[in-house]
Amino acid sequence: MAHIAIAFAVLGIAGVSGGYLGGWLADRFSPRNVLLLTPTAYLLALVTIPLVEGSSWVMFSVLMIWACISWMISPVVQSFLISAGPETADTGISLNLSTMHIGVGLGTAVGGIALANLSVHALPWVGAIIAALAVVASFCAFWSSRLAERPRERIPGQAKSPAA
Repeated sequence: MAHIAIAFAVLGIAGVSGGYLGGWLADRFSPRNVLLLTPTAYLLALVTIPLVEGSSWVMFSVLMIWACISWMISPVVQSFLISAGPETADTGISLNLSTMHIGVGLGTAVGGIALANLSVHALPWVGAIIAALAVVASFCAFWSSRLAERPRERIPGQAKSPAA
């Protein structure tokens, strides 16, 4: 029983470290770039879980990495929302947190349905499908924020705007 308490403590430390690491990476390498990295790393960690289930120490190491990455996502997304739209950051972060909690509930429901109809071994793969959707969403956010930063080209014959 003591091993379980230690395992939970170590996983908790990995999660807290992930929150710090996510913020540090977003500050160091830009929130937009880390927005691509974090969900992709999460997906890779999730896909690795069923591949290492035969070795408890390797599995525990992968779970620590997974826990760390799972807590990296929130500060990265929040930094991205602040940098992408400082004037709407309060609203964006509020909607993000609400959506995140809805996602936790829906993910739990999907996991429960998968567990009832498949097996415990299918859960990481079901999670990977959902994580893959998050990777697609992060790429869409990345590219749309890049497009928003481009200066708009003036159409020949169009009057210049007062701000130009």
